[in-house]
Amino acid sequence: MISVRDSLKQLESLQKNRTYYFILSGRYEALALDELTSLLKAFNAANYKLYHYTQLALVESSDVSTSTLQSIAARAGLIKEAGLVLALSDGNDAHLLEDLDVIRLVGRRANKTSIRGASNCGAEILENYVSGVSEPQARIGVARIVCTEGIGVMGLTLAKLDTKDFKHREPSKRPFFRSIALPVYLSRTLVNLTAIRSGTILDPFCGTGSIAIEAALIGFRTICIDLDWTIVRGFHRNLKYLNLSHVEQIAGDARSLPLASSTINGAATDPPYGRAASTHREKVGELYSKFLAELSRVLVSGGRAVFMAPHWLSERVERLINEMGFRKISRRYLYVHGALTRLVYVVEKH
Repeated sequence: MISVRDSLKQLESLQKNRTYYFILSGRYEALALDELTSLLKAFNAANYKLYHYTQLALVESSDVSTSTLQSIAARAGLIKEAGLVLALSDGNDAHLLEDLDVIRLVGRRANKTSIRGASNCGAEILENYVSGVSEPQARIGVARIVCTEGIGVMGLTLAKLDTKDFKHREPSKRPFFRSIALPVYLSRTLVNLTAIRSGTILDPFCGTGSIAIEAALIGFRTICIDLDWTIVRGFHRNLKYLNLSHVEQIAGDARSLPLASSTINGAATDPPYGRAASTHREKVGELYSKFLAELSRVLVSGGRAVFMAPHWLSERVERLINEMGFRKISRRYLYVHGALTRLVYVVEKH
């Protein structure tokens, strides 16, 4: 790690090999890290080095810019803040930035504090660095220190996740509500895991529309399908409530999608498991087999499908992924309650 005392000597190197910090939500942190790498892919940051600490990711790349950070923050569900790294500390250095915001990341919590009575070394670093930054957007940032796992990162905050509208869109606030509907932050993250920047997103089990709503708000052409007419009509009420008129609704069957082959850029969905959501008398294993076969048909080559499955179906799902011509990108566990742990799969069509 770079000592803050020596950071003035490192400024030229930091400017040449830009390093950025990302504060990750402590809720589903592994999924937040996957969201970050997916969004870096979506915004064409192909060459980078990533370092992961508790709730903190550092990305060193010449492909990332201030506008990339702002685009990531605008789309994110679980990435709370992003900025430019000014200096790194081993955590034992007392010469930290005076009177600036500090976040101490402990487990799932982010406790904000302030440093008082420190030396002016940090202010000198900030003044020298900002005077040499070529991007004018960087000058409007807020200085920040992030402490986690014994390291300190001094940075310039350039983008933050805006969650003001999240509460307005939460499932319980919409006119058509079911208790199993996914929260906004998770729905948005599932969309981002498709790693596409533009194009068409499909949700073949749209339900009340949580995933499709987030996809449409991000700007994707969105197709949502459900077999239950009651659900389709209820979802239409939610679209009107949020003034979303460009979502294509279809009353149809995910086992036989009314879509042409190789026309969908990405898919994100939460299929029914037969408990709170009906499978319409189809065995759960057979349902997954048929809908994954259809996803493989309608996705473009290289397109990603993001879907959830109950933990007790994992062996069959793993087998189906291989049989249907997918490559597994990741699998993450989401604990729900004692009887259910969800698995979030990200797969890519060969």
